[in-house]
Amino acid sequence: GWVRRGFAIGALGALMLGAVACGGDDEGADASEDEETTSGAEAEDLLGPEDLAEGEPVRIGMISDGATQAFDNTDELRASEAAAEFWNTHRGGIGGRPIEVVTCETGADPAGATDCANQMVENDVVAVALSQSAVADSVWEPLHAAGVPTMFLQTSTEGLLADPETSFTMLNPLSTLFGVPIAAAEAEETERIAFVNIDVPQALTSFESGAADA
Repeated sequence: GWVRRGFAIGALGALMLGAVACGGDDEGADASEDEETTSGAEAEDLLGPEDLAEGEPVRIGMISDGATQAFDNTDELRASEAAAEFWNTHRGGIGGRPIEVVTCETGADPAGATDCANQMVENDVVAVALSQSAVADSVWEPLHAAGVPTMFLQTSTEGLLADPETSFTMLNPLSTLFGVPIAAAEAEETERIAFVNIDVPQALTSFESGAADA
C-alpha cells in the first residue's frame, strides 16, 4: 500500500507540474523565417540529457472538463501527455518506470464526471490528477470511495478538502477568494466587503458552506 501511495504521489506531482503550465501564449507563433532556430545541442541543454524510463508503466489518470459550448480545456490533456513524455524521456519516469497517462473528458457534466471516475477505477490507475472542474464533486466521490489518490490544482469540494488520506490540493481557493479582499479591506480600514457573484452552485458553494464566516 505504501509503495502504491509513493508511486501515486510522485506521478501526480510530475503530471500536475506539467498540466498547470499549459496556459502559455502564442506570441512566437508568427516569428520570421530568418530567426535562429534551436539547435540539437541547445535543446539538450534545455531539456537535459536522456534518461529513459523502462519496464511496466505506472498508469495515472488525467481528467478534464475538456471542450464544452462555454469553454475549451483540452489543453490540460495535451499538456499532461507532454509532461509525461518529457518525464519518461529525460527524468527516468517515476521510480525508473514510464508514466502512462489515461485521459477522460467530463464535458462539465455530472454524469460525464462520474463516468470518467469509474473509467479510472476500471483502468486500475494508481492516482488521478485534475486541474479544476465545474463538476469536481462528481469526479472525486467515486474515486474517494475506491481509495484512488487524487490531486487537484484547486477545488472547493468540502469532502476532498477534509480528507487527509487520499486527497491532495496544490492551491487553496479560499485564500484567493477571501484572503485578498480581506487584506485589501484591512489596508483601507474598511469593515465591509461586497461580492458580485453569478447564481450557480459552483460559484456559491464557498459562501453557503460557512467558509466565508470563518
